Amino acid sequence: MKKNLFLVGCGKLGSSLLDYWQNMDDINNIYIIDPYCADNCKLMYNSGKTIFVNNLDELDVTPDVIIFSVKPQLFSQVVGDYKKFSENKNIIISSVMAGISSKVLKDYFPSNPILRVMPNIGAKFGASATAGFKDESLSEANVEFANNLYSKIGKFIWLEDEELINVATAIAGSGPAYFFNLAEEMVKAGMENGLSKDLSSILVSQTLMGSALLLEENNDAEELREKVTSKKGTTEAALSILMPENAKNVPIAIKKAVLRAVELEKS
Repeated sequence: MKKNLFLVGCGKLGSSLLDYWQNMDDINNIYIIDPYCADNCKLMYNSGKTIFVNNLDELDVTPDVIIFSVKPQLFSQVVGDYKKFSENKNIIISSVMAGISSKVLKDYFPSNPILRVMPNIGAKFGASATAGFKDESLSEANVEFANNLYSKIGKFIWLEDEELINVATAIAGSGPAYFFNLAEEMVKAGMENGLSKDLSSILVSQTLMGSALLLEENNDAEELREKVTSKKGTTEAALSILMPENAKNVPIAIKKAVLRAVELEKS
């Protein structure tokens, strides 16, 4: 049975989700509720099954899934309009908002199945690293639907413990910034050794892209590193500086991000 989706909020992440959802066979219509969505956004996603409205009052349809994709600080301002669906236990409540726990969602929707999902910015290219947590009331059929839905934007994994969402946030949600920082420093190093910024940037971005593809194929970073590192070669010389620092700093940095995610969830 095809499902009707309500997508509440259509910012950068919401737009990325639409890119990959609007042509799914098991979706009937996607209703985007966002008073701030620009007219050009409406034209871009006018696929025949995508309907834009400014507010919920404009709709006379019951959703199968409600997906909240607003900024976390705005959630409490918009969620009240949707509480009328809280008595329908067949409606799935899903969130792609950081810092909003399933307990908070359950407080507003006590009878509904809850699905909390944490994508990252790779969703724009269908390359998100996405983690999800579901409560026990989500049926097997709806688990399969959720798998299909969120696998459309990249790799999707289930977490058995919701607390691990904060770890996923620290690694996958914040991870692109770590990656960009590495690229930033490599570009600077290339420039300090004689390359122009443009040439250094090309070499760095292509190197990281190719390395990511190799890691996707092999999935064992340690093995790949060892294959690339020749004894007494240039790579070993650089890694003799980088590896001790990374071994010390990366776990500390990730732990700090996890703790911050926990703090934000409690605030």
